[in-house]
Amino acid sequence: MGDGAKTAAAGLLDFGQAAEYLGVTISTLRWLRRTNRLPGTFRLGRKLRIRREDLDKWVERQAERGQNLRCQTPTLSGTERGRL
Repeated sequence: MGDGAKTAAAGLLDFGQAAEYLGVTISTLRWLRRTNRLPGTFRLGRKLRIRREDLDKWVERQAERGQNLRCQTPTLSGTERGRL
């Protein structure tokens, strides 16, 4: 059994596994972590990890709040769009 399979069996997911589990991209998870919206991440060796249990609780809280996992992009006014 490889290291990834051992940690997944122990309830720890790397970001690739967590992204697949949630159905989002790894870059979305990195953005959520960088903006302090994804709690409970930590390094184990060189890889970022998150506990599946913590991820499930976080998703549940997001659902209760009516929030989604999409990156929030600023809305531009007509004037600002014209400058692009």
